[in-house]
Amino acid sequence: MPQESSKKIYIEKAFFNARRCLKEARERLHPSAEHVIQLTNPKTGIKEDIMDIEHAIKWCVSFHVKEWSQSTWRLVRSSYSYMLNGFEKREIISTEKKEELIELMQSTKGLSKKQIGPRKNTSARRKKSVSLADIRKIESHFETHTYKWGESTINWLWASIGTGLRPKEWKGAKLEERDDGRLVLVCRNSKHNEVRSFGACREIDLTDMPENIIRCVRVQEKIFNGLSEKDVEEFYWGCVNLLTRVNEILFPRRESNINLYTGRHQFSSNAKANPNVSSEERAALMGHKSTRTSSERYGRTKSGNNGLTPQVGDPKVLAKIVSVDAKQPSFGKIKPSNNS
Repeated sequence: MPQESSKKIYIEKAFFNARRCLKEARERLHPSAEHVIQLTNPKTGIKEDIMDIEHAIKWCVSFHVKEWSQSTWRLVRSSYSYMLNGFEKREIISTEKKEELIELMQSTKGLSKKQIGPRKNTSARRKKSVSLADIRKIESHFETHTYKWGESTINWLWASIGTGLRPKEWKGAKLEERDDGRLVLVCRNSKHNEVRSFGACREIDLTDMPENIIRCVRVQEKIFNGLSEKDVEEFYWGCVNLLTRVNEILFPRRESNINLYTGRHQFSSNAKANPNVSSEERAALMGHKSTRTSSERYGRTKSGNNGLTPQVGDPKVLAKIVSVDAKQPSFGKIKPSNNS
C-alpha cells in the first residue's frame, strides 16, 4: 500500500498528466480529445476536464514515452496504476480493462540515461533571442496554414518582445492612459518577494513604442482580461503547443526552441543594446531587484535591437534597484545603486 505522501503525488501526477494530454489532443484536433471526464483538481478543489484515464495512458504510450526518461515514465505509470486500482474498486472500470492498461504501460520503458545523453536544463532549452527573420518566417507560416492559436501566438510573441512580461504576468495586466498623455502598462511582478523583486507591481511606459507593438499589447490585454482562469490555461497551452510544433516544422535542427518566454529574453537584449537604458532601468522594467539577474541570465547585447525598449513608468522605483557587478560571484559584495 502506498504511503499517504505517495498517494498525494500519484493523484496529482495522474490528474495533471491527463489534463495535459487533453490539451495536446485538442490542439491537434485529435479524436482522443472527445474522451473527457471531470475530476477534482487536487490543488484547487475545483472540478476540471481531463482526458479519461484509458485514453490518457494510450496517449502517453503513443506520443510521450519515446521521449521520456525511464524514471519519468515509471512515476507516470505508477500514478496511473494507482488511479486504475481506485477506479476498479469503485467499479468505474472492469478488472480486465485495468489489467489490459497496466500491461500496456509495462510493455514500454522510456529512454535509458545512455539514450538520453547529456540533458540541458529547462532554461538552456529556451531560445534566448528571436530575430526579425524568424518572426517573419513564423508569421508567413501562419498565413499559409490554419491554426486555432496562430494569430494569438504571434501576437503574444510581439507583445512580450515589447514589454518583457513573463507569460503568467499577462493575467491582470492593465493599460492605463494617464492624464499626462502617457500610455502605461501596469502588471504584477509574478516572482515578487524581498529577494527577487522591488515590489508587487511594475509600470512600463509604452508611449513612444512602435504602433505595431502597442497594438499587440492592447490585443493581449483585451484577451486576458476577458478570460477565466480555466480559459487562460487553455489559451496558454494552446499557444505553447503550437509554438513547439512550429519549431519542429520551421527550425528542425535547432537544439533550443522559440517559446513564449523567448520574447522576454529578446526584450532584455533590446534593452542591453540601447545605450540610453541603464542596467537599473532594465532591471526595473523586467521586475528584478538586482541588475545581476538580467545581466547574467537573459538575452545578450549582440542579439538586441536598439530602439525597441519602453521607459520605466515610475522612476521612483529605481532607488530600490541593487546594482551588482555581473562578473562577481553570487556571494560578492553588493553596492547600493547610484539612484538610492
